Amino acid sequence: MAEKKFDLMNLTELLVNESIDRILALDVRFHVTEWNKACETITGIKRSQILGKSIFDFLPEMKTNKTTFNALNAALKGYRSFIPHEDAANAADYTEHHIIPLKDSNEKVIGVSIVTHDIAHRLKTENELRALNKLMEQHKKSIESLNNELIARNRQLASLNSELKTFTNIAANDYSETLRQLYLHLEYIVAHDAAKLSDPSRANIRKAQAAIQKMKLLTADIVSFTRLNVFESDKQTLDLNAIFHTVFEDCKSNIEAAGATLKIEYLPEVNGNPFLVSLVFYHLLGNALKFRNENQRPLIAVTSERSVSGKWIKHDAAQGTAHYHVVTVWDNGIGFDKEQAGKIFQMFYRQHPDKYRGSGIGLAVCKKAMELQGGFITTQSSEGNGASFSCFFPT
Repeated sequence: MAEKKFDLMNLTELLVNESIDRILALDVRFHVTEWNKACETITGIKRSQILGKSIFDFLPEMKTNKTTFNALNAALKGYRSFIPHEDAANAADYTEHHIIPLKDSNEKVIGVSIVTHDIAHRLKTENELRALNKLMEQHKKSIESLNNELIARNRQLASLNSELKTFTNIAANDYSETLRQLYLHLEYIVAHDAAKLSDPSRANIRKAQAAIQKMKLLTADIVSFTRLNVFESDKQTLDLNAIFHTVFEDCKSNIEAAGATLKIEYLPEVNGNPFLVSLVFYHLLGNALKFRNENQRPLIAVTSERSVSGKWIKHDAAQGTAHYHVVTVWDNGIGFDKEQAGKIFQMFYRQHPDKYRGSGIGLAVCKKAMELQGGFITTQSSEGNGASFSCFFPT
């Protein structure tokens, strides 16, 4: 029995010490009785330096900050407290704190425990949502009410920790339906009251509908992008020939409409997620069809190289000791300037936005999908001379 108790104590100590949260304990005089590894790492103060000493000698802001000091004293009276990031003693740390009284078997308070949680990731998500709100606000006054609704939704999300996953679910359902309804209402006005409207009014309604369609496309692409992580761990051996055949069937009508010729070499087997690989090929094929040269018939070629050594690949993600199967999608389209090569995989970057429709997310999806599978994607092009995109799958 004694041996089991000793093991349990060791396990408890191990869990506290290895926690990613900062965990410390104080006695009733606010002298430090526990100081885990996370505390050492973040503050630079060693456990041996601070044990048995007043916390205020090392972290004086815990006493000078009224909220924190009151919470410590409240804990000695048996009350728990939560200190959000904006009220913390050092708000620049992007942390929130739980102040918990420690009691003995007789419910007597014998000390205080402080658990500090890092919320930098959550704040990053909130900032991304704010950036998205700003983008929405740039649309015309005719859809201003829609922007206000989106802002209200984002504020609701912020009250629920502003998690991107929650936003994705709402955007995929309620927001898309709202856009659809708004479009239909405008269409009703055009269909039933067109005679009462001036030509400029009708034109503005059509512009508003075009903006709504653009927002629907952007929303769908953002949802797709944020859900990619779900497929990260689901890897298997894939026959790229079968994958590409499925993608070809999905794009067959667009290929025929463009009068494009498609040449595909025999492709290797790779280790990856079928959905992510299909998504990469789908966007690359769609890109080749979209940015075709009007003066010649579109030609798209898919080639492969087997077991290329990473030490010969000029890319930051290439590992010198690894080997890669390389699948390249080439087209004879309009291409792009070499200076754009560093921007073309960025989210919302659009080439010739006035001429070609799109949200600027397709190639960003390709980049993220390849990275989730341990690979990467590169591109080569020059203005007017087509483009090639090479996907590197680790063998």
